Amino acid sequence: MRVLLIKTSSLGDVVHALPAVSDATESGYEIDWVVEEAFSEIAELHQGVSNVIPIAWRRWRKSLFSSFQEMRDFKRELSGKHYDICLDSQGLYKSGACSLFSNSNSRVGFDYGSAREAIVSFLYHRKILVPRDLHAIDRQRHLFSQALNYHLSEEPNAGIEKSSEVKKQIFLLHGTTWESKRWPLDCWIKLAMKAKSEGLEVLVSWGNEGEHRDAEKIVAGSGARLLPRMALKELASKLSESQVVVGVDTGLMHLSAAIGVPTLGLYGPTSVELTGCRGRRVENLQSAYGMESISPEMVWSSIERLSQ
Repeated sequence: MRVLLIKTSSLGDVVHALPAVSDATESGYEIDWVVEEAFSEIAELHQGVSNVIPIAWRRWRKSLFSSFQEMRDFKRELSGKHYDICLDSQGLYKSGACSLFSNSNSRVGFDYGSAREAIVSFLYHRKILVPRDLHAIDRQRHLFSQALNYHLSEEPNAGIEKSSEVKKQIFLLHGTTWESKRWPLDCWIKLAMKAKSEGLEVLVSWGNEGEHRDAEKIVAGSGARLLPRMALKELASKLSESQVVVGVDTGLMHLSAAIGVPTLGLYGPTSVELTGCRGRRVENLQSAYGMESISPEMVWSSIERLSQ
């Protein structure tokens, strides 16, 4: 059976859907995936996805008039292929509207009490109850399994191949748009200096100008290596080669865990139970007193455990 999956954004949400996609493809379903163009490379990394269909809503909404032709071409592409099921696992107005363009026998999604924007459930032929108190990965897996009628396996699999080459390097994911999720720069510098003293090459990435400035400060204070701005596939490859990854609550940290790299997540107020980093070799450090109360020494102790 052919399934059109609509899971557009954000980066972390796209990563959280990967294990559910694996469940579906391993159960014999063929998946085409509609995903925001900025995150399409993540969907392409999954070995079981047949086709990735980029949507540019974040760009289109800035100028609907000038984007009209692109939007019409996108609608034509969706309606030009037949699907047995269109599965909206986003649960938002924009994803529900997108499902209306699909040429499918059945539109399926979260029910009124489960969707992030409840009224979107009225657009579906089938509405599925998924408890809100489950982790984001589990919510996706439960939605898929009920929509496509198969039993879940015990162990989630993100479907991304990990590099066989592991270098003696640590990757620091310091960037975040949320002030409450930031770990102080002097802590990153102290951690980088400790890692270098233990013989590890320290890699620091960035995604925008603010993160670039912070990355330069970490590099200047510790001698870490500043990476150039990279596409998501390039970043995924670098993450895959790392001995360990340390990050705040961002999509890239969840991607690292999905790949199977030993990953340490640093959390302040965010609920680890609902959106914490998950994987076979993952540890989360959370402090109810704010990110400042997580010391570099605590982080290094966790890194040593993960590296064993």
